[in-house]
Amino acid sequence: MTVAAPVSADAVVIGAGVAGSVVAARLAEAGRAVVVVEAGPGVPRPAALWDSEPVAAADVDDRTRQGLVIRDRADGPARRYRQGFGIGGGSAINGGVLAPGDAADFEAWALALGPEHGSSWGPAAMAPWLSAATEQHDPVTFPAGAVTAAFAAAATEVGHRSGGQSTEADRAGLLSAGLPLQPGRRVCAVERFLIPAATTGLVGLVVGSPVERVLVADDVDGRVGGVVLADGSTVAAPTVVLCAGSLASPGLLRRSGLASEGGGGNRVGSYLVDHPSIALTLRLRSESADADRPRRVSHLLRWSPPDEPNGPWANGGDLQAFVVDRVDDGRPDSEPLAAVVVTLVAPTSVGHLDPDGRVITGALATERDRRLLRSGLDHLRLVCTREPLASLVDDVLIDDRGTPASALDGMDDGAVDRWMLANPGPVAHPLGTCALGSVVSADPADGGRLVGRSGIHVIDGSVLPGPVRAGLQLPITAVADRLGRALAGADG
Repeated sequence: MTVAAPVSADAVVIGAGVAGSVVAARLAEAGRAVVVVEAGPGVPRPAALWDSEPVAAADVDDRTRQGLVIRDRADGPARRYRQGFGIGGGSAINGGVLAPGDAADFEAWALALGPEHGSSWGPAAMAPWLSAATEQHDPVTFPAGAVTAAFAAAATEVGHRSGGQSTEADRAGLLSAGLPLQPGRRVCAVERFLIPAATTGLVGLVVGSPVERVLVADDVDGRVGGVVLADGSTVAAPTVVLCAGSLASPGLLRRSGLASEGGGGNRVGSYLVDHPSIALTLRLRSESADADRPRRVSHLLRWSPPDEPNGPWANGGDLQAFVVDRVDDGRPDSEPLAAVVVTLVAPTSVGHLDPDGRVITGALATERDRRLLRSGLDHLRLVCTREPLASLVDDVLIDDRGTPASALDGMDDGAVDRWMLANPGPVAHPLGTCALGSVVSADPADGGRLVGRSGIHVIDGSVLPGPVRAGLQLPITAVADRLGRALAGADG
């Protein structure tokens, strides 16, 4: 790919993650010269990022945003939060499970956006874009490793049905995970979208260059003139597209003096939703530990608790779980460990970015969310007691200090809630901080235009107006494709 020095272009795209790669591709296909500015590193990518295993990829320090911490409450303790950094963004380090979300998610989007534009984001409107995004990622499935296969059989034993794929909406039970992989290696958004677009000769890439602010003229029109990089250099363009993600895009708007546009910008960063999760560590019996066991996620379990309206085997699912067959370092003298993670993918708790840019997740703020995640935790513990999984597992642990899951048995609900907040799982899916309908125009034809402005657009996970019962890679691809195509056909 061309590596461009800061120059002028028709558009500047900030961020080379999933959304930025898709948007840059759509602009280049329309004949517009694009400079993509990425704060993190470019190529060559470390070997762990080519691998399909999320555990190793997420541990590559220079490919996650350093110093990023979150708090569940404003007065709560800070903890590290992993977000992809560098080309590929989250798609370079995540588990990669592609799922579109359920019809109920987009019905909620439509309701939130109201009668004028809500139908543009409802299930019928989103279905073709999600289908196209699935096809673009060309998902493949892989056979389960030994621990995942045992987990799947145990889940069937307790009543879950098996069959179907994660790329199908409104499916519950044990599903094969659709992964954006080629055999043996990861295919992230840069390979899928940005590099092919570079063949047009219209895409330049600047890496290792954080954007300090959007350049806005002081004249009465306040025209956008490009971006100013952290080193003081500029990239000139009449159109700027923020694709930096749900945590970075709001901060950039604030630093640029664009956080109070059109009466909607005062809500920049005021709405933040994430998927809370809990991980259980499985201490494997030495005789069952296979050093070659795969670490990729091959299956997804989706369900709703029995006391939810749809019941545990109805379509869709508020809870999802997956297994990573090995999370130890794989050395012969290592204690063999696997992990199972449960995630609440239909949360009602809401957080925000405070005026200083601190991330306050609001995780498990509602009793409903606490109850559902407790239920998911209990259900995983039940599955772990059933054969054939129980024969592979020596003990189930709830932290990295060797505390057995049986320690939860003596806790009341409040104590379990406090433990869940103190021991969060690895899932990191922030969204909504520049939501459609408040910060960004909800009219798809506006291509993610910032309310009250021309020439500046936001297209990434921050514009999602509500949670999705899925990982975010597929929904963000769909939204970026839709808004990117609209922007490519506009004047900016």
